[in-house]
Amino acid sequence: MIEVVQRDDLSAVIHVIEQAIHQSLAVSKDEADSLVAGCVDEGLKSLLDPSGYIFLLYRQQQQVVGVVLLKPDNGLSSLFVDPAYHRKGIASALLQSALTLRFKDDPTAIIRLNASTYAEPFYRHYGFQQDGEKKNLPGGCIPFSAPINTLIIR
Repeated sequence: MIEVVQRDDLSAVIHVIEQAIHQSLAVSKDEADSLVAGCVDEGLKSLLDPSGYIFLLYRQQQQVVGVVLLKPDNGLSSLFVDPAYHRKGIASALLQSALTLRFKDDPTAIIRLNASTYAEPFYRHYGFQQDGEKKNLPGGCIPFSAPINTLIIR
């Protein structure tokens, strides 16, 4: 079930982000911790001032197993699923829910993100196009974008 992230969910959300980054990216522990911290920082901003943010979680059997964060500037900041739940449609469901909510407010939005090397095939499959050079950062950093109206499944 998809729900809006509440403050009480924060520790479970952080756990999902940690699991996904530590198990899916070929980076050092320090690099992974730094990536987690950046995601958590953006999530905290959205909880303190939620205007324009879409911060959703996926709960299965009362356990948080996925999370997505779409920023006010239409940047997809976080899309993580606990590795034990990969390839079950959770990331697609979270992404589609966030995009549908944003589409209602801004049907002409361009969604932008920086994908890890691990997530690159998912975003390409979804219809995102690479729109810049890959940056040499921990986990990879590949810029992608797509018009929201090409991503929404109606």
